Amino acid sequence: MTDDELYQNVCNDVRTNRNGLLSRLDNMNPIAWESLTDEVKNSWKDYRQELLDIPQQAGFPHSIVWPTITTVGFEWAGSQPIADNETPPTEA
Repeated sequence: MTDDELYQNVCNDVRTNRNGLLSRLDNMNPIAWESLTDEVKNSWKDYRQELLDIPQQAGFPHSIVWPTITTVGFEWAGSQPIADNETPPTEA
């Protein structure tokens, strides 16, 4: 395997981890979302944008600062909640 192929594999692994977190957030129950305060919604919107921005980080894909969400007690029906400060594992 070439260095470029190895690099692309690492990039793909990171994006797969990130996409898993995005998927969990994007599949949120819309009724539960509407019941949240604007402050909580904005926290989750910021977290989502930070996930989307991961490939633009200077150290991508080997040195990543995974975003954290600090909204306590957030759960929604029909989906698995994202735990406080959850970050996916990375393989570098």
